[in-house]
Amino acid sequence: MGKQQFHFNPVTHRFESFKPGLGKRLIRYGLPLLLAVVLSFGIRYSLGRHLNNPKENNLLVEKEILVDQYLTVEKRILELEASLKELQHWDDNIYRAYYEMEPLAASLRNAGLGGSEQYSNLQGYTSTDLMLGLTQRVDMAGVGLDIQSSSFNALLTKADYHKQLIDHKPSIQPISLKDFYWVSSLFGYRTDPMSKRRTMHRGVDYAGRVGLNVYATGDGAVIRTKVARSGFGKEVLVDHGYGYVTRYGHLNSISVKLGDEIKRGSVIGTLGSTGKSTGPHLHYEVRQYGSAKNPKHYYSEDLNPQEYQEIVSLAGGYVDN
Repeated sequence: MGKQQFHFNPVTHRFESFKPGLGKRLIRYGLPLLLAVVLSFGIRYSLGRHLNNPKENNLLVEKEILVDQYLTVEKRILELEASLKELQHWDDNIYRAYYEMEPLAASLRNAGLGGSEQYSNLQGYTSTDLMLGLTQRVDMAGVGLDIQSSSFNALLTKADYHKQLIDHKPSIQPISLKDFYWVSSLFGYRTDPMSKRRTMHRGVDYAGRVGLNVYATGDGAVIRTKVARSGFGKEVLVDHGYGYVTRYGHLNSISVKLGDEIKRGSVIGTLGSTGKSTGPHLHYEVRQYGSAKNPKHYYSEDLNPQEYQEIVSLAGGYVDN
């Protein structure tokens, strides 16, 4: 039983016992209990938000690690994009310009990817924007690298062709720079020394002593060795490919035979005065696709005698007189 309660009666001037009503008892005992229950739930809710279980803590840590990794990847992608952009600049403005190739079209460089459905697996996450942006940039960089790789393959093919062309194209004088000689007749119209008429001279004449070595001016194959009493007398024709053919006329002797594969700087004969000639000299011609060209446009005029001799030595065909 609860304790007995009294109150002072002002009429009888006595303390009389009484029993509180239900409402007062509810207020006295129920309200503190209600407050205790509410407070208990509040504390549990607050602790639940800030004190996760171990599994939730592990998930939170893993999420932070993944976000850090994505940020690191983003930094690497920025570096990759910058490097790719620099490669594209060199490709279009230097490499392709050097080989006289057109730059790649912007529409090809900026080729797009498929629709957004391919990234549907990245939707619905709190980090969707981050993951989607990085994935798209990685894919675009991959496409850019594939296109650049194809461009470099085309450049390598062109470079190989260019190297072959450089090796075969006539580009040195047929007489060594260390030997004594002089040019007795240039390319162009002149008064023919035999007929005394104005005619076209389709080569350059190098005058010198009989027996000077005559060198091939580019890699090629011997397509003619001819001996005649008139015309160019003893002559050699070399096919260099790429439309180039050179003629070496009025030779005193021939050191090659039909079909020989020769290198630039190989000795093909010696200077003489055979055929239609007024004195010892070499008649040298350069033709491209059958059309006579001025040989002076096919000289490496910056070569000095030592550099010229190095070319001759590499050919392995030098014979000292």
